[in-house]
Amino acid sequence: MKNYFFIMLLFVLASCANKEEPNEGMKRVLADLSNSDKNFAVIPLPDSIVKMEKGKFQMNSKTKIYTAVETISEAYYLLSFLKGQPNNIRYRLDEDMDHLNKYGIYLMIDRKMKEEEGYSLKITKDYIKIVAKNEKGVFYGIQTLRQLMPDIAEEENAGSENKLITYVKRGVIGNNMTVPTCEIYDSPKFLFRGMKLDVSRHFFSIDFIKKYIDMLAMHKMNYFIWHLSDDQGWRIEIKSYPELTAIGARRAETIEGKNFNPFKGDGKEYFHFYTQEDIREIVDYAKDRHIEIIPEISFPGHASAILAAYPGLGGQKEYNVKTEWGEFDNYIYPTSESLLFFKSVFNELKGLFPSKYIQVSGLGGRSKYIKDKELKNLGFQKTSDLDDFFINNLKNWSETSGKKMIIGDIASVSVTSRSQVVLMADIQKESGKHKNVIILDNQNFLDFSKYPTKKKDKDQISFGGYLNTKDVYLYHRTFQKHSTILGAEATLRSDYIFSEELAFKHLLPRLPALSEVLWSNQDSLNWYSFKSRFNINLKGKLDKRNYDYSPLF
Repeated sequence: MKNYFFIMLLFVLASCANKEEPNEGMKRVLADLSNSDKNFAVIPLPDSIVKMEKGKFQMNSKTKIYTAVETISEAYYLLSFLKGQPNNIRYRLDEDMDHLNKYGIYLMIDRKMKEEEGYSLKITKDYIKIVAKNEKGVFYGIQTLRQLMPDIAEEENAGSENKLITYVKRGVIGNNMTVPTCEIYDSPKFLFRGMKLDVSRHFFSIDFIKKYIDMLAMHKMNYFIWHLSDDQGWRIEIKSYPELTAIGARRAETIEGKNFNPFKGDGKEYFHFYTQEDIREIVDYAKDRHIEIIPEISFPGHASAILAAYPGLGGQKEYNVKTEWGEFDNYIYPTSESLLFFKSVFNELKGLFPSKYIQVSGLGGRSKYIKDKELKNLGFQKTSDLDDFFINNLKNWSETSGKKMIIGDIASVSVTSRSQVVLMADIQKESGKHKNVIILDNQNFLDFSKYPTKKKDKDQISFGGYLNTKDVYLYHRTFQKHSTILGAEATLRSDYIFSEELAFKHLLPRLPALSEVLWSNQDSLNWYSFKSRFNINLKGKLDKRNYDYSPLF
C-alpha cells in the first residue's frame, strides 16, 4: 500500500521542481514530508520508490545472500556491509531462486530487462530481491540498498571477523540492522558519469585512490579519469621509456602558495609515481566496483615532464619539470620520433587499462607556441594543421587498437565526425558544430578544484573562484538530454589540493549533487529535496566512513 505522505512528497517536489525559491510555507511542508520518509532519503534519487505496507526486513547474523553465479563478486561486496562472513554465502542458480522460499537477500539476473544499468529492488518482511539485466545493475541496486541501511553499516572495517563478534555482542545486528519495505525501479539518465583526479601536480597514495573509487561507486559513477601526466610530473611507469619516471616524475621543488613573482619554493624534491603493478591493483579494485579507469595523458601540450625526460621530442635542448602551476610553451614536435613515442606509450597504456577509452589533454591551441618559421620547416601552414596532424594519428591508433579517444581542449581543433573520437565540450558552445559524441565539461559547473565554500579554511588556496554544491546541482538546467551527449565529467585538479582531507572537502558534497544530475530523471530533480536527503541520510554515512566534506554552501 502506497504511503500517503510519500506520495504527497513526490507531488510537492514535482510541483516546485522548476522554481528558484519555495516560500516559507513550502519549505516547512518539504521539511515535514522529508522527515516523515527519512528512511527513503536516497542519493541519487531513483526513478520510482513505492513504500509498501508497514514493516521492515530484519538482518541478523543468520541472514544469507543467495546469488546467481554471475553475481558472486557483488555478493561478497554486499557481505562487507552486512557484518557477515564468507561461509554464510549460498550459491544458487537463477531458476532456483525464483521461489524465494528462504529468508535472505537474493541477487538475480534477468537478461530480458531493457536497461543495461537498470535494476529493481524489492524489500519485504521476508526477503530482499535485487534483479538486473547484468552484474552492473545488481551492483547499483546494492548501492541503493546501502543507503536504506542504518549508518552503522558504513563503519569502516565493520565486516571483519573481530568486528562481527563485537557487533553481535552489542546486539546491533539483531536489533538495528533493519531496512524499510519498499519497491524501487531505477536506471541512469546518462551512460557516462565521470570524475577526474589529477595526480600530476600532487600525488595520492594507492589507499587514497581506493577510497576515492569507493566514493564514486557509492554514487553510481562509472568512470574514474586518472590524470597521470602534466607539466609538473609524469606519474606512471612506462617500461619502453624509463626516463619518464626517473626524470619526469621528479621535480626540484614545489611553489609555496601563490608566490609566483618572485617565485618561492619549498626547497623539497618531489618524486612519486605508480608502478605498473600499482596500476593493475587499482584497475582490478575499480573493476570489482564496476568503474572503468580511463588514463589521461597530456600530449602534445602540457608536456614539460615528458620533454625533461626526452628533450629530443621538442625544439629546445633542455627542459625542466615545472615547479609552479600555470601554462607553459612546451610542445612536442610532430616528428617520426614523437609518433614512435606516442604509439609505444599508448600501447603500454592499452595493456594496463581495459577501458574502451583513453583520454588526451594538451591538444588544441598549444601549438600556438611554435613560431611560424619553425611551423613551415615542419611542413605545416597554420597551427590548426599541426593540431590535426596529432589528432589524426590519435584517431588512426585508436581505430587499430579498439579504443576510443576522448579529446579535450578542442577550441581550435577542426575535428569533424569521426567515430573513434569523443569530444569534451560545453554543449551550449559546441552544439551544432560537431557531429561527434560529446562529454560535457563546462568548468563553470564541473571544476571541483574551485573553492567549495565562500568561508575558506585558513590555509586553503584555490584557482578559479567559488563553486558551491547548489551550482553543481543546477547544472542540469543548462542542458537537455541530447542524442550526442554521452554524459559529463567533473575535474579535481590538485594544484593546491595536497592532502586527503582537502581532496574530500572539494569532492563532497558536490559529487553527490553531480551524481544525481547525471543519474536521475530530470523531471524529479529538486535542490531542496536533494539538500534534505543529504542532511537526513548521507551525512551520517559519510561520518561513519570518516570522510571530510564541506557545507552545502
